[in-house]
This record gives sequence, C-alpha cells and structure tokens, in this order.
Amino acid sequence: MDKLDKTLPDFSLSLALVDALPVIFFFLSSLSIAKELKKIHSLGGLLFNIGGILAYLGGFFQVLWKLIIALFNKNIYIFHSQIKYLLPLGFIFIIISLIVSHSTINWKKLITKLLSMPCLIFVVIIMFCNLLMISFLFTMNQLNTKSHWKEECVNVIFQGSFLICTHIASKNEINRKENKQK
Repeated sequence: MDKLDKTLPDFSLSLALVDALPVIFFFLSSLSIAKELKKIHSLGGLLFNIGGILAYLGGFFQVLWKLIIALFNKNIYIFHSQIKYLLPLGFIFIIISLIVSHSTINWKKLITKLLSMPCLIFVVIIMFCNLLMISFLFTMNQLNTKSHWKEECVNVIFQGSFLICTHIASKNEINRKENKQK
C-alpha cells in the first residue's frame, strides 16, 4: 500500500483477527525450534530466538495495522511498513543461527522424522500452501476482500501445519550429533 494513498483497504475485524492466527502460530513454532536448538548450541538458539521475535514483531505490527483500520478507520502506516523490515531481518537471523549451529544438528535424524508419518502429512500441506501463496503473489487482487480471505485461510493452514510439524519433529529430535568415538 502506498503511503500517500488515502484509500483504506476494506479490512473487517474478523479478517484482522484471523490474520493474528498465523502470526501466533509462527511465534510458537519459532520458540519451540529455538528452545530445542539452544539445548545443543546456545548461540544458534539465541540467534534463532532473536530472528523469531523480529519476524513475529513484523507480523504483530501488520495485524495491529489491520485492527486499527477495522476498528477506527485510520491508517497508521508505520505499523504496516514494519513487516518489510522486521520479517527479512528476522529470517536473516534464523538463517545465520542455522549456519552457526549446523554441525551440531543431527540433520539425518531430523529429516527422517520430517519425512515420516505423521509429519509427512503436514510437510505436504506446507508445500502445497507455499505453492498457493506463491501463485497468490501473481494472481491476487490485493484490494479485493475475498482475495485477502483466501490468502489468510491458506496462511492459517500453512502456519498451523508448520506448528504441528515443528512440535512433532522437535520433540527431542534436534539432538546433538552423537559422538561415535569412544
């Protein structure tokens, strides 16, 4: 949305509240992963936590922006604009955390867990939702309320599946690589 554009998007309170769900789901997922990662690599866990919090704040301010539009018909643009700074910065921290801690993660065990039932069901759902979200970038009219609902529903399913998959897979699965030497 252009800062100078005086036309407010048509966000209902229900749409703004539904938009909060994927933000909350992502935050819970990132906390779960950071907690498990911190057990095996304290710096990696800390960086992941910082990244998750930054990404969460980007989503939080986006939800807050939509709530203010829905409730007060006001555009506080600074809330809307934060997502384009905080989200990428958060993901940069998450990527750095995985780079610095990659040698302590038992990737084989983790990937095996992700590709086993019941995680596999959620991985497939996540991949399908990703494809839908990418197609939405090119096909959706951002000013159309129905488009926003479709996008939010897919995002809720995506982040909900990610949360469930994260919970199942992180249950003692991001273990330190076992030392095979005696």
